[in-house]
Amino acid sequence: MKGQYAARRAAREERLCAEFARLRGELCAAGRRERDCTLSARAAGGFGTLAALPFAAAAVLLFCFFAPHLLFLTGNLFFELILLAAGLLCMVPLHECVHALASAAVHGSFAGISVRVFGAPQCVCLRPASRAQYACGAVSPFVLLGLAPAAAGIAAGCLFALVCCAFGIFAAGADLLVFCRALGAGRGAVLVDHPARCGFFAFLPVGSGGGD
Repeated sequence: MKGQYAARRAAREERLCAEFARLRGELCAAGRRERDCTLSARAAGGFGTLAALPFAAAAVLLFCFFAPHLLFLTGNLFFELILLAAGLLCMVPLHECVHALASAAVHGSFAGISVRVFGAPQCVCLRPASRAQYACGAVSPFVLLGLAPAAAGIAAGCLFALVCCAFGIFAAGADLLVFCRALGAGRGAVLVDHPARCGFFAFLPVGSGGGD
């Protein structure tokens, strides 16, 4: 069973890399110059955590000062912990699904979007995107799984929502870095997800300095 899963995963990665290479070749042949805007796993984890920390801290402080009361969903601590653990387990695959839904929304189609929710969850969108389109797909989990639960938790005093929002914010830390890189990719840039690393390649018009 493990061997079959590994084979399918390798085939998927090979297919995505081949599609990325095809898009890369087409865009370069069209006269664009490429710029690698990916992050290493260490940078994504370390700097992503630092980027997310102020938002998570702000959510906790706002909860402490403005939540009207402390709300428990079940009234039983044991069941509350089980529910919380289940919620957190669902957050990572849900994170990737939100990426996919946001990317599909801005492109008007699921074509070119590949989502993996088991093993190592991942969403790859191999469709050329503008800065705005890519930024929207990148930041959507931070907004929907981080800021939205934070607002709900503070308004209702729901500790479950607060913990989920903090987890969602930290899970989207690397996305915040990618979001900022997408906005600064340069006027007229076309962005394409890298299939194996965190981030994207920007394809800039010839003569562009890479900024606005």
